[in-house]
Amino acid sequence: MIVVRGTIGAIHMGYRLIYLALVVCDEDDLLMTDNERRFKSAIDYWTPERIANAKSALLPLFQNNSDLSQSNQLTSDEPPSFVKSVLPIQSPDQLLKDTIVAPNTVGKLYIQLSGNNYVCTASVLVSGTKDLLVTRGQCVYDHERGGWARNVIFIPGYRSGSAPFGRWSARSLITFNMWIEKADRNANIGLILLSTLSNRHIQDVVGGQGYLIDAQLQAPVYLFGYSSDINSGETLRYCSGTSQKSTHYPGFKGITLPCSIDNAGFGGPVIQRYDISTTLGYQTSVYISRSTGYVHAAVFDSNFKKMYDMYNNQLYAGSNEIFYDHRASSGSILQVSAAQVMFLIVFVCYFRAIWQTLQNHSSIN
Repeated sequence: MIVVRGTIGAIHMGYRLIYLALVVCDEDDLLMTDNERRFKSAIDYWTPERIANAKSALLPLFQNNSDLSQSNQLTSDEPPSFVKSVLPIQSPDQLLKDTIVAPNTVGKLYIQLSGNNYVCTASVLVSGTKDLLVTRGQCVYDHERGGWARNVIFIPGYRSGSAPFGRWSARSLITFNMWIEKADRNANIGLILLSTLSNRHIQDVVGGQGYLIDAQLQAPVYLFGYSSDINSGETLRYCSGTSQKSTHYPGFKGITLPCSIDNAGFGGPVIQRYDISTTLGYQTSVYISRSTGYVHAAVFDSNFKKMYDMYNNQLYAGSNEIFYDHRASSGSILQVSAAQVMFLIVFVCYFRAIWQTLQNHSSIN
């Protein structure tokens, strides 16, 4: 995401984008070559030894607070916005189902962050691109030390070292400006666009969870995630129960749930209306932190919906993109998406080719 404040800044950025387009036109398929090289490099980076030694993400925990009585239950039966989950294109008997409740949409997310190798949890969210993951913001951007994650791969349905649906490399990492700038826990959510694998989209292979925006905070839920204290994190775990409004941190608008899944589960989905027969439901939040005996999750709100809408059908996105929501500082903001930049590049390349053809024809005459 390119963000420009004010009219003058937008004009200068326009000149820079045109110059960038002209440069790219002279580099035959350079972007495609670089992307393919980067995707392959991420897959090759994660050797069995690095996967085995990847650490669980570490961040300070919430302070303990025994007051879990407060809740914020909506009175309507249906939240303001929702999208249904989808089944994979494959027939159910082709899917690996080791337990009745384990969704293949959830898997391990391996990342290199600030020079260290970490493991998080992520899940496939239904989208127009069929390439979308959702996870914890800290799993895509390190606020404390600064810098985006590198060599990011996703292994859906991971179990005891196996990758039943393959290893998928990330092509784009996205998170909120308020996570990057302020470490706002309400904005501690990251989106990941995956590259295709053998010309197939992840959603077609494992399906995708639906989502709810501004869902009930007090509701029956399932949380899925890997936990390093059980079988060395080699199998997916879950907690189920009734979530409550979290009171563990001032200003935090998320939920809490009694659960002992540890830091390896950070980024795991919290799902309402989960159907154990289809292993699909509606994701409402992302597991981001924990305190003794409890986990805490950042909820999908209107800000998340805006970010989701931006990338729901985004075929072209930069490797790292910052989404600016209304919590940003005031002022005129111009947002130029990667798709718009790509359109400008194609537009300039097209007319540059026409100009060169006319010039060549004129010189012949």
